[in-house]
Amino acid sequence: GQYVSLTATLNGRRHTRCFTISGLEAGCPVVTIQAHEGGVVSPWANASARVGDRVELESPAGDFVLPATRPERLLLIAGGSGITPVKALLDQLLAEHYSGQADILYYVPTAPDAIFGESLKALAAAHPNFRLHLVTTRDAGGKLQGHFSADHLKAIGADLTASAAYVCGPAGLIDAVVQHWDDAGHATRLTL
Repeated sequence: GQYVSLTATLNGRRHTRCFTISGLEAGCPVVTIQAHEGGVVSPWANASARVGDRVELESPAGDFVLPATRPERLLLIAGGSGITPVKALLDQLLAEHYSGQADILYYVPTAPDAIFGESLKALAAAHPNFRLHLVTTRDAGGKLQGHFSADHLKAIGADLTASAAYVCGPAGLIDAVVQHWDDAGHATRLTL
């Protein structure tokens, strides 16, 4: 769930952006980069980066990590590309054969916009203690719809008093989740 600063030299200029480590392959960090309109590094990484291109990575940073003693219940809330650190946490739990319950509440405009969508569905199908709850914000076709609300928590049976919660995504989602946890008196059980 941590991030690295990645620096690429493009057209003679150095550009540094932060990206979440979404996994490891052969001992090397993997970052998932979604192209952003108007961006510099993300479009290059998606369309033009090739094997052999040089980039610089700084040491991992950030506090979006699991506690040393794993809680019995986890609630992982993500919006859009905020799923990347959540995916890293899920991979860690899988590697440890986590037997607790992990609910993933994932907000996307439409179902096809879900980064790691197919792998998250496969994870939930193979491991009943990992439950994926996809929430669409622009498509009325999903079971859960709209932006974050207490109704979504109720619909998935979330228990704020018993779950360690994590949230990553757009500022509006984070603000709404933080406000809800503050109002419920459970701010200490939420990691940003």
